[in-house]
Amino acid sequence: MPMTEYEKWCEEMNLQARENRLEQDIVVLDNVHGVPLMDTEYHTHYYYIGMCLSGYTLGTYNYRPSEFRAGDICWIMPDHVISHNYVSDDYRVLSVYIKKSKYARFIEQGALGKYHYPMKAVCLSLAEDQFAVVADAFRMMGRLAGISHPQREDLLASMCRIISTLCDEFILQQHPEFSGNMQSHEVLFERFYQLIVHHYRESREVAFYADKLALTPKYFATVIKQTTGMTATEWINRYVLVEAKWLLRQDRQKSIQQIAYLLGFTEQASFSRFFKGYEGISPREFRERA
Repeated sequence: MPMTEYEKWCEEMNLQARENRLEQDIVVLDNVHGVPLMDTEYHTHYYYIGMCLSGYTLGTYNYRPSEFRAGDICWIMPDHVISHNYVSDDYRVLSVYIKKSKYARFIEQGALGKYHYPMKAVCLSLAEDQFAVVADAFRMMGRLAGISHPQREDLLASMCRIISTLCDEFILQQHPEFSGNMQSHEVLFERFYQLIVHHYRESREVAFYADKLALTPKYFATVIKQTTGMTATEWINRYVLVEAKWLLRQDRQKSIQQIAYLLGFTEQASFSRFFKGYEGISPREFRERA
C-alpha cells in the first residue's frame, strides 16, 4: 500500500529528528521544508511554535482560515485542530515541539509568560530584528534541551522565560488591546476544551460538560456560543469527527468497528450514522476515498 502524504512527511521528519533526539521533551528542527498536505483536519500532539523562514502555508486553525508567512511566528496549543491546504515550494520553517507534559510544567513554573493562550494572536508578524532574536533564542533552547546537565531543567525554564518576555512585548506593540490575560469566558472555553479532550469517549452531551464545570447547561451553552461562534455540541462533535477521520485515514489496520469503540460508540451502526450525518458518506466510503 502506498504511503500517505502524512507518512511521507513523517519519514522525512524522522530522518532529521534522529539527530535531534526526538525522545527529548523539547525538540527544535531548523530550516524544515514542507508540511503534510491533507484535506482533513487533525489534532496536534505537542505544544508547537513555528517561525516561518521563507515562503508561506495556508490552512485552518480551530476551523478558521489561517495563513503563515515569512517573518511570522505562530503558536499551536496541544490537542487543537489544524489542517494544511497549501504549501509554497520555498516554504522553510523553524519548528519547536514541546511535549504536553513539559508544556504543563512550564505553565506551572510561569515560564510561558502571557502568550501561552494566544487567543488574539495565534500568528504574529515580527520585524526582522525581532524575528532574528527570537529564532536564535529557540535554537539555543534546542541545544540546551539536548545536553546532560544538573541544572538542565532550570536552564530551559529560564530560556523559556526570556523568549516569553520578548514575545509578550512584541505582541503588545502590535496588539495593545491584548493584555495577555484571558477573560473569564475565554478561561471557561479552555477548560471546556480540555474536558472534551479527556472525556469525549465518555460523553457527547452538553449537560455532562456543564456539570463538570458546575454550570447550568443553558448558561454554559450560551457562553460557549457567544465566545466562539460555535455551539458546545458542535465543539464536542467536531472533536470526535476529527479523531474519526484521522483514524480512518491513518490507522488502516483497525476495523471500522474497532474505531467506533475507540471513539466511545457502543456499536458500529451508531458511529456510522454520526459520521454520515456530518460528512454525507459512510466511514467505509471515506476510508476508500482517502
